[in-house]
Amino acid sequence: MLGGSLGSRLLRGVGGSRRQFGSRGVREGGAAMAAGESMAQRMVWVDLEMTGLDIEKDQIIEMACLITDSDLNILAEGPNLIIKQPDELLDSMSDWCKEHHGKSGLTKAVKESTITLQQAEYEFLSFVRQQTPPGLCPLAGNSVHADKKFLDKYMPQFMKHLHYRIIDVSTVKELCRRWYPEEYEFAPKKAASHRALDDISESIKELQFYRNNIFKKKTDEKKRKIIENGENEKTRRPDLEKVAHKEMRPKLRLEKHKCIRSHILLLAAAGIPETSQGSPGKMKDRLAELLELSKNYDQQFPDGDDEFDSLHKDIVFETDHILESLYRDIQDIQDENQLLMADVKRLGKQNVRFLTSMRRLSSIKRDTNSIAKAIKTRGESIHRKLRAMKELSQAAEAQHGVHSAVARISRAQYSALTRTFQQAMHEYNQAEMKQRDNCKIRIQRQLEIMGKDVSGEQIEDMFEQGKWDVFSENLLADVKGARAALNEIESRHRELLRLENRIRDVHELFLQMAVLVEQQADTLNVIELNVQKTVDYTGEAKAQVRKTLQYKKKNPCRTICCFCCPCLN
Repeated sequence: MLGGSLGSRLLRGVGGSRRQFGSRGVREGGAAMAAGESMAQRMVWVDLEMTGLDIEKDQIIEMACLITDSDLNILAEGPNLIIKQPDELLDSMSDWCKEHHGKSGLTKAVKESTITLQQAEYEFLSFVRQQTPPGLCPLAGNSVHADKKFLDKYMPQFMKHLHYRIIDVSTVKELCRRWYPEEYEFAPKKAASHRALDDISESIKELQFYRNNIFKKKTDEKKRKIIENGENEKTRRPDLEKVAHKEMRPKLRLEKHKCIRSHILLLAAAGIPETSQGSPGKMKDRLAELLELSKNYDQQFPDGDDEFDSLHKDIVFETDHILESLYRDIQDIQDENQLLMADVKRLGKQNVRFLTSMRRLSSIKRDTNSIAKAIKTRGESIHRKLRAMKELSQAAEAQHGVHSAVARISRAQYSALTRTFQQAMHEYNQAEMKQRDNCKIRIQRQLEIMGKDVSGEQIEDMFEQGKWDVFSENLLADVKGARAALNEIESRHRELLRLENRIRDVHELFLQMAVLVEQQADTLNVIELNVQKTVDYTGEAKAQVRKTLQYKKKNPCRTICCFCCPCLN
């Protein structure tokens, strides 16, 4: 009896534990599978308000999102965000948009909003990642095909998470209006508020009406009828879960036989005597009894181990989309941190240029301001993403436990990304403080040029108190004298410029004369030589004339003629 009781206890212990764990695996695995299937059947309802329908120039100004199950019950309400757009775009809207958006107060809200399109995409993407698995849930709405065009262009990551198909209530409406005109007359009418969240609620109510009144379902049917659409029951896709169980059964059966053999060895090692024959030195062969009990166990619990093995797979399926979403968020934040560090380094280089450059200061200031603005925007975006990641980590701890893989991964990554973000912001703070010191150095340099020695403590007081007149009072008289001297110098400088212009004009005239004289130099030399020769010939001619006069006076014929001429007269 000792051997029988020990063997039965061993077999009951093994079988009992397997039955107990197998039933728990059925419950937990079934719940996990049901949760995964229900999340895959959800619908993502989205409605947009735009400045128009032109995909090339119009923009999104409001967006809302709701999550429903397959029975159109609202499960979660997402963000309802108003997106900032420039006033020029709002002024260029059509008259219809100006009238209705102005009447609903949306235009004013857009002007007062500070949310960018990228921020809105991140908020909605984080929401749908928490509520739906990737690539399974369709986009739903009224005339949602028009919204899908804008979402594909301006929010591609959001659309990538959803299924490529859509559920358009306007299509159902048009079909019911043609096929069931009598029932269509009782369909709920839209209030035409032209606000995103109100339009989604009206679309859900309208589809609920069509489901309850048009898509009728017979309640007396116990089984669903398969509508023939080119397929029959033989060609239908088999249940994947049953196929997996069939594939695992040979392996599980082998494990059972191994367990039985181990129990037999335990019985043999115990040295239990065969009580039926009364021989204390012999053992009883109970292998046939154990095999019979194992057959009974297989008939009573045929799939217990299979369900136990599928438990882990079901849980992985439930959390797989959460991990995938978490990894994408981690990668996005890492990329943003790298870009933030690059912007901080660029800002440091610009600050060095501001100190060393003497020109183009306005251009350097503009570049520095734009970089600082980009750092501020990116830092706020990273902070929001880290906050959302922290909320996701807390939700994972509450849902899956503190020691679950999702919770531990999210906690570790959140800590690492937060430290990286803090390091980047610390370097940004150091760069700004260095720029502050550079500004102090530049102020000291300018005051030294004006002949005023100022200490760093005085400049600090000026920064803290904002009293710039501390220096202007002491330098006011010097500034007036310097300004008067500067005016006198400027007037003298203008006179010198005018004198220089006049001298330049005279210099050009003299230069032209010099060129002309140089060209006529040979001619003038010949003229001078001829004049000198003429003077010499003139002197000789005068001497000859004098001689001629003397000879004339001494001529005797002239005397006779002088006497005769009066007589003849």
